[in-house]
Amino acid sequence: MKKFGFTLAEVLITLGIIGVVAAITVPNLITTYKAKRYRTQFLKSYSTLQQIFKQMEANDVAIDGSSYSGGMFRQVIKPYMNNAVSCEGNGSNSKLCLSKDKNLYNNLPNTAKIPWENFDDGQFILADGSQLFIENPTSSNQRVIFFIDLNGYINPPNRAGIDLFAFQMTDNEVVPMGAQKTNYSGNYYCNSKVKGWASGLGCAVEAKNNSDYFKSALKIK
Repeated sequence: MKKFGFTLAEVLITLGIIGVVAAITVPNLITTYKAKRYRTQFLKSYSTLQQIFKQMEANDVAIDGSSYSGGMFRQVIKPYMNNAVSCEGNGSNSKLCLSKDKNLYNNLPNTAKIPWENFDDGQFILADGSQLFIENPTSSNQRVIFFIDLNGYINPPNRAGIDLFAFQMTDNEVVPMGAQKTNYSGNYYCNSKVKGWASGLGCAVEAKNNSDYFKSALKIK
């Protein structure tokens, strides 16, 4: 009786083909998974901000960003940050809190560091691990800006437009940065070829409106 089987050469060729296919498909599958996870968290974070503002409005709390200046807003929003850790007082000792000496945030092309002054007017760690920073300018005619790190600063990549997004109080609502009337609107502020530190700060509106945004963003080197 003759026995049929594969030669060593045939086995090696088959394994080689499988390896090539895996090398092509696995990275794409990983990117797709990460993109869905980031988008889900982004939409959740945006929804959380909107709910906070609805609660404030229901309680007749001013939601016009120009009503607050010099870091006032952190105390106003604090009662509405359910199950969140405030990074001031006892909470400031948390290893999850960001400080000036360990500011790890970079712009979209990863070529410049975002100044600490954008994060120093309030900081909260949410129950889901995301992190909220407040920029509350000294001048009352400037609007309050929120920065949300989707997975917390201890988890990379810590880059604007990938896991760090900005939202702004304008016209009595919270609006994704990059939309009209926000401080960083226009393609300039969501362009990986722009090397300035503000590159990526205007990407929130793209992340909200484009379901495939994160697939592209995660491919930026």
